[in-house]
Order: sequence, then C-alpha cells, then structure tokens
Amino acid sequence: MSGTDTWIDIIAALSSEGDYDAIRRMLDLWRAENPAEPIILLYDAALAYTQKDYAAALDTVDKFLAAAPQSIQGLMLKYTILLRMGDVSAKGLLARAASLAKQSELWRELGELLLRISDLDGAIGAFRKAIAAHADCIECWSGIGLAYLRKNQYDNAENAFNHACHIAGDTQKVFRAGTYELLKGNLEAAKETFEFFAEYGAKKPIYWLNYGLVLFLMKDYESARTCWHKALQLNPNFAHAYYNLACLSAQKGDYEASFDNLKTAVELSQVFKRTATSDSDLASLTRHPEWEGRVKGILGD
Repeated sequence: MSGTDTWIDIIAALSSEGDYDAIRRMLDLWRAENPAEPIILLYDAALAYTQKDYAAALDTVDKFLAAAPQSIQGLMLKYTILLRMGDVSAKGLLARAASLAKQSELWRELGELLLRISDLDGAIGAFRKAIAAHADCIECWSGIGLAYLRKNQYDNAENAFNHACHIAGDTQKVFRAGTYELLKGNLEAAKETFEFFAEYGAKKPIYWLNYGLVLFLMKDYESARTCWHKALQLNPNFAHAYYNLACLSAQKGDYEASFDNLKTAVELSQVFKRTATSDSDLASLTRHPEWEGRVKGILGD
C-alpha cells in the first residue's frame, strides 16, 4: 500500500500542472486503495475549493473534520472557505484553531496545503502571516520561494530563498532550495542539496523525481533512471516519473521502453499529451519513422 505522503506528492505535482481531472483520478485510486483514510476528504475539499465550488468544499471539509476534529489544516481550510463565502463564523473558527496551535503553525499549515493545491497567492499570504508571528520560519520562506517560482516571479523567489538560506545558515539545509537551484540551472548546487536531504527525502516521490532530473541533466542517465524507479516503487501512479523515463529511454535509443512509459504517463495525466509534442528530449521517438504513427495514436493529432 502506498503511503499517504506519496499520494500528496502526486497531487501536488499534478496541481502544479493544472491537471484537475488527473487529481480526481488520483483521489479515486487513493480511496480505492485505502477507503478508510480520512485525509482523502481533505483533498476532495481542497480540490472543490480550487474550482470555486465553495458549497461542496464546505460540505466535504465538514465530513473530514467529523473524522479529524483537531486537524489544523482542516480547520484552516474551512476558515478560508468561510471567508470566501463571506460567512461571519470564520472568525470563531479561527479562534478554535488558535486554541490548538500557535499562530505561526496555523498559517504555515494552511500555506503548505494551499501550495500543494496551487493556490499560490493564498499560500504566499498564509506563509507571510506565519512569518509575522515567527520571522525565522525556514519552511515559510522556502514555501514563498517555491510559490513565486511557480508564478515565474524569479526575483521574488530568489529573495525568499535567500531569507530561508540565511536563517538556515547554509543553502544545503533548505530542502526546497534543491528545486530552486535546479530551476536556476545550478546543477552541482542542486545535487549537493538533494544529497544532504537523502534520508529525509527517501520516502518522498517528489524528492526522487527532482533529484533524478538533476542527474538526467548532468547526463548521469543510469542514476537518474534509478531515482525515477524509486519514485514509482513508492507509488506506481506517478505520471511525471513515467514521462521522465520516457525521455531518458528516447535519449538512449530504447524506443519501445520510451513508448511504453509515455503511454502510461499520458494515461495518468493528459498534460503530457501537450508536453510530449514539443519536448526535444522525446523528439527521437516522436519523429522516428517507425514510431511516429504509434505515438500520434496516444497523443492525438
């Protein structure tokens, strides 16, 4: 059985792509695997919230809170939904949450949830409120940095990551800095950060996905392949890992493996239909005279 954190990593990755249909499928697969897991309801509610279906989101988060009445993320999501609905009871709910945890923790937990569902402005706002209560929150500064990265606001992202690294005393001690360095193209720095967090990241598919991407870009293909297989060992429903394996196999000239992995990635997330058509790492497969027709069959025209 796949761990809860592995499903959350997949949902976060799909959310960053805006593939909400795939998120629904992942939630259904997660529920089929572990029907008694209440946190699935939290992400059902969060998905409804992102779709601005606030009535459904409120109904679902209430079901989650019936099973987990002291969940900080559940209470803070409900608070956020009520605010969106203009419901005056939101203040009372915030007071209830404050009786369970410090202000900084309340807002940090909300920021983490909103970041996972790609409410980037909401996440930034929540993290800033956490920082107002606890200025040295490394997770909050790095969360803001990651949100700004996804918004393509690189100067703001750099400023936030610099704050996080200054507090930590070392770039390598900030987990999300690995992703930041990767996106900046600082591959050696990214690799060092991922290696530092090897024990922490060992059970997180997103860790193996991003670490593998660093190694792939450094042309250490076999180590990259190992990373992506480790991601799939943790949860075999990670479309991004299959897609990356498709790219790697195409680079190595193993077109059958590339096609099979691409087909699985597309089945799990339609986003990769768009990505694959223009990805230079797949060009040797998508333009290969013996494979082009089969690829079009799964990608469409």
